Amino acid sequence: MSRATQLTFISWDTSDNERRIAFDRLVEPFCIHYQGSVRLCHLSAEDRRLLTLALSRIATREDRLIITVVRKAPEEAAIQGLAGPPQPHQAILI
Repeated sequence: MSRATQLTFISWDTSDNERRIAFDRLVEPFCIHYQGSVRLCHLSAEDRRLLTLALSRIATREDRLIITVVRKAPEEAAIQGLAGPPQPHQAILI
Protein backbone atom coordinates (compact mmCIF):
# COMPACT_ATOMS: atom_id res chain seq x y z
CA MET A 1 0.00 0.00 0.00
CA SER A 2 1.47 3.33 -0.99
CA ARG A 3 1.76 6.27 1.31
CA ALA A 4 -0.49 9.21 0.43
CA THR A 5 0.92 12.66 0.00
CA GLN A 6 -0.98 15.60 1.46
CA LEU A 7 -1.33 18.40 -1.04
CA THR A 8 -3.14 21.72 -0.75
CA PHE A 9 -4.98 23.43 -3.59
CA ILE A 10 -5.29 27.19 -3.13
CA SER A 11 -7.55 29.24 -5.37
CA TRP A 12 -7.74 33.01 -4.97
CA ASP A 13 -9.87 35.30 -7.13
CA THR A 14 -9.51 39.04 -6.70
CA SER A 15 -9.98 41.98 -9.00
CA ASP A 16 -7.47 44.09 -7.06
CA ASN A 17 -3.95 43.91 -8.49
CA GLU A 18 -2.29 45.00 -5.22
CA ARG A 19 -3.92 42.14 -3.29
CA ARG A 20 -3.07 39.73 -6.13
CA ILE A 21 0.63 40.65 -5.78
CA ALA A 22 0.46 40.26 -1.98
CA PHE A 23 -1.16 36.82 -2.45
CA ASP A 24 1.53 35.75 -4.92
CA ARG A 25 4.30 36.75 -2.50
CA LEU A 26 2.73 34.76 0.34
CA VAL A 27 1.98 31.60 -1.61
CA GLU A 28 4.87 31.35 -4.06
CA PRO A 29 7.41 29.81 -1.63
CA PHE A 30 5.08 26.83 -1.13
CA CYS A 31 3.85 26.41 -4.71
CA ILE A 32 4.85 23.32 -6.69
CA HIS A 33 2.33 23.61 -9.54
CA TYR A 34 0.39 26.56 -10.93
CA GLN A 35 -2.50 26.64 -13.40
CA GLY A 36 -4.84 29.59 -13.83
CA SER A 37 -5.90 30.85 -10.41
CA VAL A 38 -5.16 27.51 -8.71
CA ARG A 39 -1.87 26.61 -7.04
CA LEU A 40 -0.90 23.22 -5.68
CA CYS A 41 1.32 23.34 -2.60
CA HIS A 42 2.98 21.14 -0.02
CA LEU A 43 1.79 22.67 3.27
CA SER A 44 1.83 21.38 6.81
CA ALA A 45 -1.18 22.03 9.06
CA GLU A 46 0.74 24.88 10.71
CA ASP A 47 1.68 26.34 7.31
CA ARG A 48 -2.00 26.29 6.32
CA ARG A 49 -3.03 27.98 9.56
CA LEU A 50 -0.46 30.78 9.15
CA LEU A 51 -1.19 31.21 5.46
CA THR A 52 -4.95 31.38 6.05
CA LEU A 53 -4.41 33.99 8.76
CA ALA A 54 -2.10 36.05 6.54
CA LEU A 55 -4.48 35.84 3.58
CA SER A 56 -7.46 36.83 5.71
CA ARG A 57 -5.65 40.06 6.54
CA ILE A 58 -5.34 41.10 2.89
CA ALA A 59 -8.70 39.76 1.68
CA THR A 60 -11.85 41.77 1.24
CA ARG A 61 -15.46 40.67 0.98
CA GLU A 62 -15.25 40.60 -2.82
CA ASP A 63 -12.29 38.20 -2.92
CA ARG A 64 -12.78 34.47 -3.18
CA LEU A 65 -10.33 32.23 -1.33
CA ILE A 66 -10.62 28.45 -1.41
CA ILE A 67 -8.15 26.17 0.39
CA THR A 68 -8.66 22.44 -0.16
CA VAL A 69 -6.52 19.68 1.31
CA VAL A 70 -6.33 16.43 -0.67
CA ARG A 71 -4.45 13.18 -0.24
CA LYS A 72 -2.91 11.52 -3.28
CA ALA A 73 -0.63 8.55 -3.70
CA PRO A 74 2.83 9.86 -4.74
CA GLU A 75 2.67 7.88 -8.01
CA GLU A 76 -0.74 9.31 -8.91
CA ALA A 77 0.41 12.86 -8.19
CA ALA A 78 3.62 12.33 -10.18
CA ILE A 79 1.68 10.97 -13.17
CA GLN A 80 -0.47 14.09 -13.11
CA GLY A 81 2.69 16.21 -13.03
CA LEU A 82 1.68 17.73 -9.70
CA ALA A 83 4.17 16.29 -7.28
CA GLY A 84 7.79 16.71 -6.48
CA PRO A 85 9.87 17.03 -3.40
CA PRO A 86 8.52 19.69 -1.04
CA GLN A 87 10.11 23.05 -1.69
CA PRO A 88 12.09 24.61 1.14
CA HIS A 89 9.61 26.59 3.18
CA GLN A 90 10.19 30.23 3.87
CA ALA A 91 8.79 31.98 6.90
CA ILE A 92 5.51 33.78 6.41
CA LEU A 93 5.76 37.25 7.88
CA ILE A 94 2.46 38.55 9.21
